[in-house]
Amino acid sequence: MPSRESSIRNGKKGGRPLGRKNDDTLKKEVVMKAYQQRVMSVADRLLDIQLGLAHGSTYLFKIEKELVGPKKKQWYRAKKPVLVTDLEEIQMYLEGKVENGDMEDSADSGTTYYYMTTKEPDRQAAEDILNRTFGRSTASVTMDVTSDGEKLQLFNETQLQRIASRLSNGRKPVKK
Repeated sequence: MPSRESSIRNGKKGGRPLGRKNDDTLKKEVVMKAYQQRVMSVADRLLDIQLGLAHGSTYLFKIEKELVGPKKKQWYRAKKPVLVTDLEEIQMYLEGKVENGDMEDSADSGTTYYYMTTKEPDRQAAEDILNRTFGRSTASVTMDVTSDGEKLQLFNETQLQRIASRLSNGRKPVKK
């Protein structure tokens, strides 16, 4: 139970005890913890995806043929391209063990046309990985502010806060 002093603020009783979080804040923390745990459970997979984007990608597609038309005048027509995901088929293609047929030959039933396409590396994905690993790079800027050849006197942070406070409260201007 909170002490009497912790429940008295500004001479008034009641309200949330000092140091205790709002119920909404506690709920958000529970949800955030569950969210973080879920992300952590797939962190390796997410990193693999991010690295894949940073490297760029290469895809192998194939176009097979199908028999179309009336019985006496049938011909072979190319189907829609299909992404090849079978590792053995990809390896056979890369080793030159599958024929790359002529897609335009409407009389050839046995050929399957293969082609590769690439997606260039994603600069933003690479930058995100580097920033998370090594931290963001910092840029420092040095300025020499002058007016008619004389160096200007700039305000420090405390002076700026006082000026802002007085402006917002309608008080007298700050003396230099």
